[in-house]
Amino acid sequence: MKALDTAAARGMALGFALLFAVVFAAPSSAQDAGVVAVNNWVDAVLSGDQDRLADILAPEFQIVRGTGDVFDREAYLKDGVATVSRGNAPEISTTQTTDDGDVMVVSYFLVLDQIENGQVLARRAPRLTVFRKIDGDWKVSAHANFAVPAN
Repeated sequence: MKALDTAAARGMALGFALLFAVVFAAPSSAQDAGVVAVNNWVDAVLSGDQDRLADILAPEFQIVRGTGDVFDREAYLKDGVATVSRGNAPEISTTQTTDDGDVMVVSYFLVLDQIENGQVLARRAPRLTVFRKIDGDWKVSAHANFAVPAN
């Protein structure tokens, strides 16, 4: 009976160790949601599909760029979408996500070839995107693109 108790205790200790490792090593659900939301946003911009892009933008959408340009939703859809090279796949890294209810804020670095107003921008630059959950989907409420001309 003593050996069985020791084996059971070892099993319980191993189970708790595994549970601890999973809970503290796994990214949070907010972090996961932030990565997915950013990927959806970047994919929509890169798609060139105006309907897809319009669908991901919240009504109050606003973008501010490192060049100082500011667009609301209507102006962005009309003439504010930057030209992005389709030659290089974008790289998203160093994400940080915070959330509270139906609002999520994600900061990250994005690496891609981008041209705005005829100017080539820095390939790697920080971004900040604010999402708001509308009817169960994360919509882009605000976006700050800190990429500046590469000159």
